[in-house]
Amino acid sequence: TWYSEDFSTVLGKGNILHLRPTPPTGTRLALEIMPYPNQGCQDTLYTTITRSNEELNLVIKDSIQACSYEGGDITQKRIFTGSTPGLSFEYFTDADETRLVQNPKGITLSGTYYIRASNAVGCSESESIGVYINPTPDLTVTKPPPECIPAIVDLTSPSIATAREPGTVLTYWRDKNATQTLATPQTITTQGEFYIKAVSVNGCFVTQSVSVDITPKPSTVVKDLTGCDQLFLANMQPTLGSDPIAAVTYFSDAGARQELLYTHVFNQSATYYIKFTNPWGCAVVKPAQVTIYPSPKFTAQDPPMVRLPQTVDITSSVPPSSTWNYTYWKDRAATEPLSNPNRIIASGQFFIKATSLDGCTTMDSVDVKIEDAIIIPPNIITPNGDGIHDTWSIPLLQYYPDASMEIYNRTGQQVYRITGGYSKNWDGKSSEGKPLPPGTYYYILKFSPRHKPQSGSVTIVY
Repeated sequence: TWYSEDFSTVLGKGNILHLRPTPPTGTRLALEIMPYPNQGCQDTLYTTITRSNEELNLVIKDSIQACSYEGGDITQKRIFTGSTPGLSFEYFTDADETRLVQNPKGITLSGTYYIRASNAVGCSESESIGVYINPTPDLTVTKPPPECIPAIVDLTSPSIATAREPGTVLTYWRDKNATQTLATPQTITTQGEFYIKAVSVNGCFVTQSVSVDITPKPSTVVKDLTGCDQLFLANMQPTLGSDPIAAVTYFSDAGARQELLYTHVFNQSATYYIKFTNPWGCAVVKPAQVTIYPSPKFTAQDPPMVRLPQTVDITSSVPPSSTWNYTYWKDRAATEPLSNPNRIIASGQFFIKATSLDGCTTMDSVDVKIEDAIIIPPNIITPNGDGIHDTWSIPLLQYYPDASMEIYNRTGQQVYRITGGYSKNWDGKSSEGKPLPPGTYYYILKFSPRHKPQSGSVTIVY
């Protein structure tokens, strides 16, 4: 504790004593030192004030302002303008000058700070200074939506950049250091990165970038499509030839709000809309037409069973129509046409295809059943050249184009054979063309591989 020499007045406490005004030279002061308990004895020291002729004049600005991103610098020479040259300075956060400022060149908290100036002989003087740290402007920048050439983007629009603090001024630049002015921020017509600088009333600023996308429209090709009964969107390719890097989506409305899923099925004619979007977001919406035609509706009736030589006409198995045409086929894939659909001579399944005027088709089938002809070969042949029974003519055998005939003599020796159809009547000669002697011969007649062979005898008479 500091006292006047006679201990009548307490002057202060602590290891540093500040006296205002300065006492006269020769004034004695007493310092009473009180140790901690059990740490020694109380003691009293005396000091005498002497006068130094070394000048000490400390002049400090009342306050400074700084921005939060740079911090307040209380070491600047301009703060001490008017002070005695050559002084050394110390900086404190408290009036008792016990806590040094950690970074006097970059103070980040507003408040009162203390500066002690000392001259060469050790005399010192302290003053306070107010430091005000101003916040960085609160700038909100929103990327504008992508646009297509020849669109214009206005960077001055509040929808792109706004500052919360009143009086904040926004400026527009081509570079982040704000050295190249953007002359017409209201009419940006090119793609690129631009910068917006906000300066508050206290001079603090912040710069943010904003990206502008103005790109060419995607090239588009839209093909109207037609289908029968229904069309699956997943199977349609209406945009072949369009910009390959554009994303394609489908919508039921011109505003492109109601998206059609990839699994959508068109069951009737409709107008839908295709949206092409390039990688930068520029989008174009084009209408497209899908036309659905009905397929023919018919049912083919199986014809009644007949027996050769009767034939079957399957053209009468379907109802007449003026809106589609019928064609007749051996296979369901319609690759083998049926040449005589009105005169079928063999059993089997046949296919009838109806094709509408719009090109839609429907296929149905009929089962044709034709029983084998009753074939009774003549039992005599007279190859004597009189024109009567000179050859062995077998009625109805022409209906079996795969027929084969084998003829044997009494001893079982084959004398004649024909395959691939009985296309030429036997004339009583051997396979080598030699006339056979009169007598009874035995035949094996095979209509086709699926038929049982038929056998019998025939007699040659001259």
